[in-house]
Amino acid sequence: LIIETAKFNEDNILFNGETSKNVLVTYNGTEQKPVVTYSGAVNYTVQYSLDNKTWQDDPVGYKNAGWNNQIYFKLTAENYTEYKSYFYLSINKAKFDINKILKTGTFTYDGEAHAFVVSYDAEASFGEEITVEYKLYGENWTTDPITKTEVGSYTVIYRLKANNFETYDSSVEGSDTFGQFEIVSEQ
Repeated sequence: LIIETAKFNEDNILFNGETSKNVLVTYNGTEQKPVVTYSGAVNYTVQYSLDNKTWQDDPVGYKNAGWNNQIYFKLTAENYTEYKSYFYLSINKAKFDINKILKTGTFTYDGEAHAFVVSYDAEASFGEEITVEYKLYGENWTTDPITKTEVGSYTVIYRLKANNFETYDSSVEGSDTFGQFEIVSEQ
């Protein structure tokens, strides 16, 4: 009597709960570690690898935005043929949350220069270094905040950049997101 080992059914393999071998997530500042599960009625173990050589029991992954990061896995179970394969992890860039953009606004004229400064909420940036660039209409971008001394109303265009975020440009997003910068006269 010859008993053959059973084989894992590919249709029962799930990647983060989905059947697609292309796992798509959005950057969140942490290492993204998709989990492989098997929905067959068998007591199995999963091991993971980034290089198809060094294996570990805990899921492995990537942190930064990027496409088609390959992750290898293998399934083993008693009386089953080992199953080795891979899947892809793609991490989309995050979007800046407009509600987390902090801007200076109105100043009272005092003969001193005042700067329009934009910053982004540190927690919402996931520790990512954010670059802010500014300009007035018709001028070039600069990382130096727009500074004015005289009474007036100024519309400042700004953009936020970071490696793992989509660039946010206030001129593209709509006029309500421009920086309104005013220096008003003393009363």
